[in-house]
Amino acid sequence: MDINNIWDSLKDEFVFDGSLKDLFIFQTDINDWKKIIDFINLKFKTIYNFDKKKCDSFILSKDIFSCSRYNLNFYLNDNILMSCNFYDESEFQVTIDPREINSENDFLEIIKFMKEISYLTNKNSILSEENTINYRIIEYKYKDKVFITRNGDFLS
Repeated sequence: MDINNIWDSLKDEFVFDGSLKDLFIFQTDINDWKKIIDFINLKFKTIYNFDKKKCDSFILSKDIFSCSRYNLNFYLNDNILMSCNFYDESEFQVTIDPREINSENDFLEIIKFMKEISYLTNKNSILSEENTINYRIIEYKYKDKVFITRNGDFLS
């Protein structure tokens, strides 16, 4: 299946129903986080927050996960705001508002990001419904180098 057909089959997942979308990488450690954060810092405009207020400096450490008061926002493109909270070292999670995914190009930005962070960490990345890990909209299988949709469609 090509990317156009996958977008056509998944675009209804981005119709706003009040819930957000979550992008995950599981079984992460501080080294995975450092790779991802370094990548995000290099590639995107970032805004770090502490207690919902912009902070001037940010240093990733294990302590950040224990306080759960830090947040990172960045834009994949002009439309797609990604929000990352530092809750759990073993789980990288970014939240996406589906109202910001309005086109095939926006969708391509999401799957490109999924692929990039999977390569950085050598782990699968998953886009799911908010707080619903078992409902996977699309997953990038790092070892197989393929995307698998909720319908079981493959895209390499």
